[in-house]
Amino acid sequence: MIDKKALRELDRIKSKRDILKEKLNKLEEENNRHKMRKDQEELIHKQRKEEQKKMGQRQVEGHTKQKSDFNITSSSRRTTENCQEFGQRKFKTFVKKKVKEVEGMAEDEKEFEELEEEIYQKEHHHQKPQDATEEYLLQFPEEYHDDEKWNNGIKKQIRSKDGKVQTVYESGKIEVVFPHKVTKQIFPDGYTIVYFFNKDIKQNFPDGKLVYFFSEVDTTQTTMPDGLQIFRFASGQVEKHYQGGNKEIIFQDGTIHKISLDGTQIIEGTSGEKEITYPDGSTFIEYPDGTTEKVE
Repeated sequence: MIDKKALRELDRIKSKRDILKEKLNKLEEENNRHKMRKDQEELIHKQRKEEQKKMGQRQVEGHTKQKSDFNITSSSRRTTENCQEFGQRKFKTFVKKKVKEVEGMAEDEKEFEELEEEIYQKEHHHQKPQDATEEYLLQFPEEYHDDEKWNNGIKKQIRSKDGKVQTVYESGKIEVVFPHKVTKQIFPDGYTIVYFFNKDIKQNFPDGKLVYFFSEVDTTQTTMPDGLQIFRFASGQVEKHYQGGNKEIIFQDGTIHKISLDGTQIIEGTSGEKEITYPDGSTFIEYPDGTTEKVE
């Protein structure tokens, strides 16, 4: 089921993105209009200079009128230049403001993409098996690994001559620290965990499940009560070894490869398509709609 809250958030980001894109378009239009105004002002300034030059060449009017005209022309030129400088400063301020909005739009775009990916994963979670992710990783159940609950007071502590220290807590938890830096914790219901000096970890659960974590290669081996062995490798690949000899390999992308004891192999893709190869070498593809095709 799709998270409605996530969808509403997606719609909000889409709307905000559209508004910012519209502002960016307006910014481009304003930039074009600014260029046009600047070109017009330069043209007017050029025309005024040509008129001033013609007036100087005519020498028809007196010196006083020439000086007055010159002052008027100079004043007009300064006014035009001041307007240009003011327009440029105002436009630069406007651009800086819009650039900040565009940068914000880029952040929203990233948030939008992340939200789309989150919704996609929720819609397609069935294509990514739980087995290939966290289920077979080393885990520390909160019911056992709560120090405030279990280490709430020491009932007794025994120190052996060989250096071993055994601590019994009021909660019923027992902790044994061996001289060679190995620590074993035993809980009232039978759960035990051992921390080895090489950072390996071993867990025994009350239901009979055994978990061993190989620190050096970042691999977890789980042995179920029925004898099924599950290996979870650092790459995310999971292998299941059944008691009867069958094997199942789950790759990081969700593809499943099943190998039967009789030699039959089945490869299941995330789309539901299956490729079946029999011991005689014949291969068939089985599609989700039930149709079958032989591979020649």
